[in-house]
Amino acid sequence: MNLGNLEDILVPLAFFALVVIVVVVALGAQFKRRELEHKERMLALEKGLPVPPSLHIEEPKQRNPYRAPLVWIAIGVGMLVFALIKSKASIAGLSAIPLCIGIGLLIANVLYLKRQSKGTIDSGTTEARIEQ
Repeated sequence: MNLGNLEDILVPLAFFALVVIVVVVALGAQFKRRELEHKERMLALEKGLPVPPSLHIEEPKQRNPYRAPLVWIAIGVGMLVFALIKSKASIAGLSAIPLCIGIGLLIANVLYLKRQSKGTIDSGTTEARIEQ
């Protein structure tokens, strides 16, 4: 077995394994933190104490509607630049996929935010109101 071929397989595999490990550890830490907060909240309620202010349930933060589209566009542009540097036409064609996904999401978010500001979309749901 050629050592160069083994390296070509192990490096991407190690990268994806690292990404999976980081995600699993982050999700595990978040789960453990919420579990401890829940136990503390329940213990306070059982003893008749007020719930500590740090444990009050917060409303979910409003998400940035442009983050995901810009990430997709950046991935597509990065793939395109890589393809142009390496002169690989197949990668240049594939870069159109994330690029188009990002542009589509960006357009959809802009249209959604315009409709929401006009009041034709309920801010709590993604369904349009029926105009009569």
